[in-house]
Amino acid sequence: MLDIYEFSAVFPSGTEIYSQNVQHTIRSNRRTLGGSLFFDKLLAQLHVKSVSESRPPSANRGYLYPPSKDGNLEELHDKIVSAEIADHYKQSLLYYLLKDCTALDDEEAAETFAKKSHLSHKYWIVIQGLWNLDHLQFEAALEYLTHPSLLPAFPEDILRVLIDHGKLANKHLPLAYYNAVRPPLTNPDLQKSYVTYLAHLSLIQAYFFIETQPVQDHKSLFELLIDDALQHSRSDGSSNVVDELINLPLTAEQEAWFEEYLLEGKGRTYHAARDTVVARRLALGKYAEAIEAGQQLSGRRFNDINWDGIKDMVATSLGSRVEVDSVFNVAEI
Repeated sequence: MLDIYEFSAVFPSGTEIYSQNVQHTIRSNRRTLGGSLFFDKLLAQLHVKSVSESRPPSANRGYLYPPSKDGNLEELHDKIVSAEIADHYKQSLLYYLLKDCTALDDEEAAETFAKKSHLSHKYWIVIQGLWNLDHLQFEAALEYLTHPSLLPAFPEDILRVLIDHGKLANKHLPLAYYNAVRPPLTNPDLQKSYVTYLAHLSLIQAYFFIETQPVQDHKSLFELLIDDALQHSRSDGSSNVVDELINLPLTAEQEAWFEEYLLEGKGRTYHAARDTVVARRLALGKYAEAIEAGQQLSGRRFNDINWDGIKDMVATSLGSRVEVDSVFNVAEI
């Protein structure tokens, strides 16, 4: 069995040190991922000091990873093997470093180490996935990190990275990861970010997701859903998302939240806030209530339909064109 405590056994003579280009890429990825690689998180979680004793860290400077010279690599190895952690954790961290050697064209280094040190398969899978994340290879990372045999590692951090960056490669990656792992979303900001992300995929999907969250969060997340729908509609001129909003299967309580937010709350400042309430009431067949809410409308279009056309339809339903004319009082624009 390979002796992981012996530096030369893990990193044989002639192992290529990290080139300037590789160092720059790793440091750039660290900045992209919010100042912390998943390897940094592993070191911190296992209480392995990740900074050089000879110089304090500043931004990307001072970190032992990526090693900038042979001495840094040996120092990092020493800190890993001398840490008070189980050997399988030490093997996992060293395997990560040898994955970099694979990237440096020594394709056998990592696999040879894993076999000779008898690295557990589940730790091999986790490190593969985290290494891919740190190298911004998001689709490859999910192949490993959603493996059914794994207990999730850093699930909320991973979901955050996929929402912020992974969706640019494939918009369905955050959804796939969430459905496979079910991270708890204890961070309110992450919870809101995921709802917003879902809303961009499908408003109805975001709506049903909110139903799975703690009851005390339902109202604020529902209002976030309304915000996103109206902002999205205004930014890209799409009416589909507003149509989805109007036709959501709301409960009586949610109906009250919907109208309160758009008629009296913060949502009333949106250009189409009152229009949306009127359209919702019309969709539910509440014609008289729609006329009441539409008293303040001033002739603008809603979803490319002039309110005059809506007014005619309501008049036909109520059988009182004169009353509707006097209440809506709108002119074609």
